[in-house]
Amino acid sequence: MNEKEVNKTFQALENLYRSLPSTKGCLEHINKPREEGGCGAWCCLLPDQIVYTPSGPRTIQDIYAGMKVYTKGGVKRVLRSKSKLINDEIVVVKTGYGRCIKLTKEHQVYCEMVSRKNRAKGEFDFVESVKLQEGRGQNKEYKHYIYFPKISQFAQRVYSPVLLDLSDFLDVYNDEETGNIFNTYRKRGVVFNRIVNFDNDWAWILGLYLAEGTCNDSAVEFHINYDEKNIAQRIRDFAQKINARCTGKVTKGKSYTVNIFSSVFSKFMTFAGNKLCYKKRINEYILSRIIDYPNILQNIHDGYYAGDGTKGDLYTITTTSKWLAEQILFINILLDRFCGICASFPEKKLPFYACYSNSNAKFHNYIETDEYFAIPVVDVSYELYSGPVFDIEVEDEHSFCTSAGEVHNCKQIQPSVLYVEFLYTWKYILDNYDLDWIVNLIEKALDSYLSGVVNKGCIFLDFSSNLCSQHETRPLSCREYSITPEEEFNRKLVQLRIHYKDRPDAIFRDQCNLVSTEDGSKVTAKDTNKWWQELKTIEENFGIDKKRISDDLGGTYRTYPEHILMKVFSSQMIDTLQVLKQYGSEQEKHMVVKAYMEHVKVKLGKIIHDPKNNSDSRNLLR
Repeated sequence: MNEKEVNKTFQALENLYRSLPSTKGCLEHINKPREEGGCGAWCCLLPDQIVYTPSGPRTIQDIYAGMKVYTKGGVKRVLRSKSKLINDEIVVVKTGYGRCIKLTKEHQVYCEMVSRKNRAKGEFDFVESVKLQEGRGQNKEYKHYIYFPKISQFAQRVYSPVLLDLSDFLDVYNDEETGNIFNTYRKRGVVFNRIVNFDNDWAWILGLYLAEGTCNDSAVEFHINYDEKNIAQRIRDFAQKINARCTGKVTKGKSYTVNIFSSVFSKFMTFAGNKLCYKKRINEYILSRIIDYPNILQNIHDGYYAGDGTKGDLYTITTTSKWLAEQILFINILLDRFCGICASFPEKKLPFYACYSNSNAKFHNYIETDEYFAIPVVDVSYELYSGPVFDIEVEDEHSFCTSAGEVHNCKQIQPSVLYVEFLYTWKYILDNYDLDWIVNLIEKALDSYLSGVVNKGCIFLDFSSNLCSQHETRPLSCREYSITPEEEFNRKLVQLRIHYKDRPDAIFRDQCNLVSTEDGSKVTAKDTNKWWQELKTIEENFGIDKKRISDDLGGTYRTYPEHILMKVFSSQMIDTLQVLKQYGSEQEKHMVVKAYMEHVKVKLGKIIHDPKNNSDSRNLLR
């Protein structure tokens, strides 16, 4: 079809769009909180919510695109992160064992309704936070239990040596001739090898330092009880291992202080665990290096437990550092132990945090299987909040593991469009965006197509503004959104829920009630049928066989990612993608996406930044 006929088709499409009633409410309300008349449908978590990652616990505000997080389906890549200011009521969900999560009302939590008679059905689903049913102890017949994946099953389980190059992160003098490091160029003090094998002894001594250690410029002090002679001996053995001088002395009462004299060792402990007791935490670089070493994690835990643990049926570890408490919880989860956390705030003293578990007792109020823990919801309340909220979009699973359990990420609907609608949008994209942006769009289309989830989200959503990046050429399905007659919308909603009844990740929301026609007129089923028939006629006049105008296999009513891939890649490459989508592993999908994007860059001339090539490169995509 020549350019004149294409332009004629686009003009017919524009005439159809102009004939639709003008609407109001979407752009005006999308970024407003509910109390100000906005949709309030931005599902998010508060900035200090802990998210579990392969490099340790992180607050959600510190998560960025490209990082990896733990999910119920394994370790997944973060596609993008986003934030927004709200002034609204939020939901505070408290679970057993002191865990808590604060989130917006529409944010969904992966949980199961459990009764006293049947505690382990394993029928989990995503439930909006406002619909969670609480229950304390055995007082209620039914209550929700939140899913908490055993992230240890996704760890690599490495047992080879962990070699740390101390000169990479310590301010020391590196003697290149001998491979040793010193505190200064004078080469005084303990001779330290630049490369340290961070083994079980190092891990145990770091754990003990986090519990009972302090540092000065020349030594590390450990404060223990006088009768803990086995701990004192182990400290001396470690000092001998690193060729450092070690002394001990009795202080007040039954206190006993053991010193290891080494400026380099003191610098390492300051780096690895911090100095101030209320700021102690395992350095993220160190934690990321040892995350897949269960023996080292166990020894860090054992060292800390030796210093600040209590014996008995109730396992307890105490600290004045909240972040260290979160790390201890995380390490226990990696070691398949579920722990709770509680806090005390004494007057004129530092806050006090305790990690505890009764897993050795006859009864514990959580469900445990080989794949997950399930923790009961004990309280659901509401509080006013004014400030930033955050969410992340995660590949494939589209959910992620927080310190309080698995939650969903926000997703917008991926619209389906006819071929002429896609071409209309595609022309707009090529004319208005640079080639870097277009390459990124193609990669998002690949990721979306290969994803196994139902709610894939729209690839045209601009997360910086929360708006559509091709709003001017949006298709009929988007223009009808929220003005479709209620009976027609509900009929389609029921059909979708029946079709996806076996997919717990499928989320379908009720129709938005904030969008309406500008003149107040009501849209009828007769109107929507008329618009659809006009759109089909435009598609037919473009040369598309009437039988292909459907969402059946080989039809032209497809999602944007499908249209884009068919436009950019050959039929042979599309066949490969279809097989990969059904049978490929996540690693295979990642490799193919990388290879296909290299193909795209070659097709664009490899030099997309050169203005001389921009027009030619764009023509290749038309």
